[in-house]
Amino acid sequence: MASNPMDLAALADLLQPRPAPKKVAPAPKPELQPAAKARALRERQQEEQAEREREAAAAAEAEKKEAEAAVAFGEGFKAPKYDILYQQDVSPQEVYGGFQQMSPSLADSQFLILRVQLPDEKVSDVDVDAKESQVTLFAKHHRLQV
Repeated sequence: MASNPMDLAALADLLQPRPAPKKVAPAPKPELQPAAKARALRERQQEEQAEREREAAAAAEAEKKEAEAAVAFGEGFKAPKYDILYQQDVSPQEVYGGFQQMSPSLADSQFLILRVQLPDEKVSDVDVDAKESQVTLFAKHHRLQV
């Protein structure tokens, strides 16, 4: 097997260490003039002040809405203790065979049970309004909205 001298020279050239590339320093940032610095600082402070004012206005609006909701819902009433239970109707075939592809997670629950404790209340004094995504309970001493 004969070697070509040109191939050997090219191979030797490839095996030679290469010099490290020169690092280029980043260009310095242009300095702002004192007037431009002061203007940029004022603009930033004005933006921050405007943001604080917007946040304060949003907080005041939310507080106002909460106060209106409290008056509408009934201020001074107790909030009862309650539990939310999720339940599935599982057959023996599902437990042992997994035929319906249901999981034990809350996403596959079929029933939602709301258990409310109303001490010092009579059943005749309790009014419940149940909608698709909200339950409201009115009683003599308690209010609940879930």
